[in-house]
Amino acid sequence: MRNSLFTNHQLLFTNPGFTLIEVLVAVGIIGILTSIGVSSYNSFNAKKQVESVAEELKTNLRLVQSKAVNNEKDSSVCSSTPLDGWVADFSSNSYYGQCGIPTFGSKTLVDLDVDDDGTDDISLSWNGAILFKVLGGTDLASDITITVSDGVPARNVEVTVSTSGEIE
Repeated sequence: MRNSLFTNHQLLFTNPGFTLIEVLVAVGIIGILTSIGVSSYNSFNAKKQVESVAEELKTNLRLVQSKAVNNEKDSSVCSSTPLDGWVADFSSNSYYGQCGIPTFGSKTLVDLDVDDDGTDDISLSWNGAILFKVLGGTDLASDITITVSDGVPARNVEVTVSTSGEIE
């Protein structure tokens, strides 16, 4: 009988749950893993934003080049003047057609404000202008490399424009 009481007593005080320390350790581990995951996601997202701006820049440079090669011009501005070409102006972050001195069709070259807060989040390392000529090529004396950056060197992306107009 004594043996059966002891066994019943043990059953009354045996709790199949977790102790407070076990729960706190589990919550702590989950918190650490979550913070590592969020940090990795933020880095991944920032890298993708820089890559997206670089791709947009390449696309728009190819558009500017295409407009020059196709001899697209505004007849009201360039009625008697031949088209010099289309300019990608990095100092003003715009592109436009050029007939001698008059210019036309100015548009934004690339959106550098990726989070739409009114400030540029991405920067370009080059501040000049490239004239894409009507018959192909550029006015560049040598190939240029434009670095697209958000300030973290590991996330930089380079865009190269050659004197012949090749965009990589």
